Amino acid sequence: MSTSRREPVPPLAHEEQGHGHSVAFIHGYISDRRVWSKARVRWNGPGRLFFPTLRGFGDSASAPDPAEFGTEPHLRQLAGFLEDAAGEPAHLVGWSYGATIALLLASLRPDLVASVYSYEAGLSSFVTDQDIAHRIAADRSQMAGPAIAAVGDGDPGLAVERIVDGSCGRDGVFAGLDASTRRFSVTMRARSVSCSLAWPATFGRDRGPA
Repeated sequence: MSTSRREPVPPLAHEEQGHGHSVAFIHGYISDRRVWSKARVRWNGPGRLFFPTLRGFGDSASAPDPAEFGTEPHLRQLAGFLEDAAGEPAHLVGWSYGATIALLLASLRPDLVASVYSYEAGLSSFVTDQDIAHRIAADRSQMAGPAIAAVGDGDPGLAVERIVDGSCGRDGVFAGLDASTRRFSVTMRARSVSCSLAWPATFGRDRGPA
């Protein structure tokens, strides 16, 4: 897949602060740039910080187009954003799905990336043991299957609960979150609910939601 610029890329909704080397923070699934709000407040070092929201999450789109939602579209979007906004190789900080995007972009477009800080990336292409690879696939299916079923039943709130609990490997995690965090997660999930039905085809082996 090529992420080189061949046509204009619509700008991503984002916020920025500070001066110095470019640092872009890439959010995870069921989220948007607001997930970094505490990090923004506590950051006391130099740096021109960027906080984009990938299309299909948060206020980037109220009704995301499935063609613009997934690993490959998000890689193109982030590449275009860095070219336009940063203007230099940027340090990428990624969490979960955002960490996957950051690592893949560094591999595909090293000219845009100075370094990557990756936390909980959902990559498995480095796994060569077939037994372990099958276990990873089964684990992903066990996590995503119930959520996809809830989406099909028209219950995005239950889909969020099942994704959060499945990601943590135990029931009750979502219910134990504070009310504002639960509302935020459901809102984020509802915005991309139609795209969830295409998870397996959209994300592929290393593209699962996280």
